[in-house]
Formats: sequence, C-alpha cells, structure tokens
Amino acid sequence: MNRNWLGIVFCLGLLASGGAAAQAFPEKPVRFIVPWTAGGGVDLHARMVAAKLSERLKQPVIVENKPGAAGIIGTEFVAKSPADGYTLIVGSPGNMSVNPVFNPSTPYNPVADFAPVGMSARISNVLVVTPSLPAKTVSEFIELARSKPGELTFGSSGQGSVLHLQMELLLLHTKTKMRHIPYKGTSQAVGDVVSGHTVSMIADPSVLPFVKAGKLRILGQITGTRSLAMPDVPTLAESGLPGFDAPSWYGFFAPANTPRAVVAKLNAEINNVLKDPDLIRTMVAAGQDPAPSTPQELGEYHSKEIALWKKVITEANIQQ
Repeated sequence: MNRNWLGIVFCLGLLASGGAAAQAFPEKPVRFIVPWTAGGGVDLHARMVAAKLSERLKQPVIVENKPGAAGIIGTEFVAKSPADGYTLIVGSPGNMSVNPVFNPSTPYNPVADFAPVGMSARISNVLVVTPSLPAKTVSEFIELARSKPGELTFGSSGQGSVLHLQMELLLLHTKTKMRHIPYKGTSQAVGDVVSGHTVSMIADPSVLPFVKAGKLRILGQITGTRSLAMPDVPTLAESGLPGFDAPSWYGFFAPANTPRAVVAKLNAEINNVLKDPDLIRTMVAAGQDPAPSTPQELGEYHSKEIALWKKVITEANIQQ
C-alpha cells in the first residue's frame, strides 16, 4: 500500500473514531464552569440550561463556580482542561472578550485556547438615569451631556468592565464626554444612581424593579432589537442612534482541540434545550433572550466583538 493510501486510511480512521466518540458522548457528568460567584446572571443562566441539558444527555450537568480575578481563574481552568467536551466555560463579554484586551497579562487566548460551542443568550442592557435628571429621552440625555462636556457622571461596575466599555462606546458613537465613576461592583453603582450621587449608567436588566418603583428612569435598550423581556422599551437605535447595537451575551466554549463531532453534539443538544417553552419563559423573566447559534456563528461574532472592544479601549484611552 503506497503512502497516499495510508494517509487516506489514517484520515478515515480518525473520522470514524471521532464519530464513535460523539455517539458515546457523554459517558460521565459534564461540567459548566462559571467564572463568577453564584447568584449572578451568568450563574443563573448556566443553571437553567444545565437542568434541561441533563435531561437530554441522560447525564448530570454540573455547574461549578470558580470565581476570581475578574473571571480569569475559571476561564484559564477550562483552557487547560482536557479537550474532551466534559468541561465547558460559560462565556460572556467580560471573560471572553474584554479581559484579554484590557489586561495583556491574561493567561489565556480567547480564540486560540477555545473551541466555540454555541451562543445561548443575548442580554439587552439599558441606559438608566437618576429620576431628578431633566433628560427624559435619549436625545435629551445626549444634548444635556454635550452642553456640559465632562460634567455629567456615569457609574459602572469597575474600570474596564463591560458596563464601562458599553457606555464608552455610546460616548464615542455620539461624540460626547462624561466623567466615569468606577465602583467595586454593579450594586454599588446602581445604588449611587438611585440616590443621585451619580446621574447615569448602563446597567443589566436586574435594575428593572428600581425602574418600576420609580427610583430609576430608563431611557432605552442598548441592543439593536427590543428584548423579549422589555418589548415596550425602545432601543437606542430607535431613539435617534441608528446602527447602535451593543448586547451582552452568554455562550459555551470547550477547550481547543475538542473533537468536532463532540462539539457538534453539544451544540445540537444545547440548541434543542433553548427551544424548550419552560426554559424560554424562565430566561425571558430573567431578562435573557434565547439566542441559539452554530459554533461557527459564535466564533465569528466573538472575533468581531474582541476587535470592537479593542477599538473602544484604544480610542477612549482606557487605562488599567
């Protein structure tokens, strides 16, 4: 048998073994690593998906929290885990897009060290202001900020956080200047906007109870389309900023070199779970829109987002 035939036989053997591995997968529990503390949006999403996925895979899907270093500890753990499909990172902009750009010493490469499995949710964050601020629309807010360059304040969950960068993107988009007040977490930032110590911020949907109670005024969603959870709240694109679209998202990534057949099986099962009516209702109630995708679609989106936040950090001159 010549070398060409040997090569063909070898490749066919690999394909066959990969298919067999996928058919047998999973033969033990699957772990979702959440690189944040329990109780947050990423953790809640992971647990909702895990409960339904366990039913489909006929194996436990365990959610394990590995917080620390702004999501770096848990994400690095998965990057260095065996590439067999049994350990996945629950990705979000913070650990998969922003950290490696904002912090060059991040010990993982978000593209080279991971295999995209699929996106699972889009989250529409919102622009909110303290009720005493005279601006009642996005246009009025921008006009007010432009009339007082650098005087109006906005809070965030920390320097270089996703909420910080989303507001910086808005300021770049509108050629507006405001003063950033970084906090040690979202709850502190929200509390100071409620009290009026800081006048605005971009926040996640967990602030909606404050909006309903009249303690915050919501001006718009920062995604290009309205969230299922907030169908009556206009987007910034609808409010005079065409093309503005800066969603947060959740998705699943495996270690690089995980067999394609295993990735495909995980993707198919997660996408099937995201069609479950009970899960959809639970996600929407938590401010999360189901957003199934192929591995390729997540990979392409992820690469574009990394480039976007790199551009924002550079143009806004954001320092650590």
